[in-house]
Amino acid sequence: MGAVCCKTQDQNFGADNYGSTLSTQKSLLQLTKRKDADTSNSNGILSSRTDGAETFKFDHDEIYRKVEQDWKDEDRINKEGLEYTFYIEMKLGEKYKGYLNKEGLRHGPGSQLWPNGATYHGQWINGLAEGYGRLIHQDGDIYIGNWKEDKAHGYGSYLHTDGAKYEGNWLQDKQHGKGKESWPDGAVYEGDYIDGKKHGKGQFKWADGSEYEGDFQDNNIEGFGTYKWADGRAYEGTWFMNKMHGKGLFTWSDGRKYEGEYVDDKKHGFGVFTWPDGRRYSGQWRDGKQHGEGEYLSSSGELKKGIWEDGKRTKWL
Repeated sequence: MGAVCCKTQDQNFGADNYGSTLSTQKSLLQLTKRKDADTSNSNGILSSRTDGAETFKFDHDEIYRKVEQDWKDEDRINKEGLEYTFYIEMKLGEKYKGYLNKEGLRHGPGSQLWPNGATYHGQWINGLAEGYGRLIHQDGDIYIGNWKEDKAHGYGSYLHTDGAKYEGNWLQDKQHGKGKESWPDGAVYEGDYIDGKKHGKGQFKWADGSEYEGDFQDNNIEGFGTYKWADGRAYEGTWFMNKMHGKGLFTWSDGRKYEGEYVDDKKHGFGVFTWPDGRRYSGQWRDGKQHGEGEYLSSSGELKKGIWEDGKRTKWL
């Protein structure tokens, strides 16, 4: 073959090591349901009164009233022989008013106030929060939804005081199943959760316009998925621990593309880089640079083989 003008070491291959971008954005802003209000009955009853108006300045809210109406509609209060108490004080200072069963346990609609200011309004079963209710933490965080044995269980919403929110399914106090998280800056995740972590299929959209859709594992981007940047860059392929790892296709808005292997967010192994005018490098890469034997195809269609080291051609073959 004739001489080919080839200066691939001077060509713009385009940076595709976006680990820093991912590590900054992918923190994934995990929401964790805190447990600073123990609704259990282990403290025991210190005193019980019926003069609540003077001794207990704590009103029921609309959640309590909804639960109470549901119980009345189903005639459960009469059927289960429940009695209403205006005021019960526990040994550690918790105050409760609502219904009790024959064993003296909180049962049915009830409201509780903790010394630290946390409150719970909703349903109780045998002394434990169970059914529908709302817990307001001392710092203002709110969980409203279904409970089972004192734990968020079923469908519910958790709202942080900073505006971050999770809405979806829970299992034993952890996000589990389908859910959606959103943040004040506009970032949103919607997808699968297992044991409190993003795990399975999901889509994450960041406030800067970038987005990822694909597999998550243990709250990390891992598996197969597509990441798109707001400026038109995109990567579709496999991921490991939030980095491009394995085989994938990276494209630029100007028509450049790389298809091949990645290791730790860098081109590594065999890959093909193509320019919009038809030029192409096909060969080995190491740490993001051409390294080893490769072929260069010019825009005129001439093909030459050569050896590259650390991104620079050392000789033609």
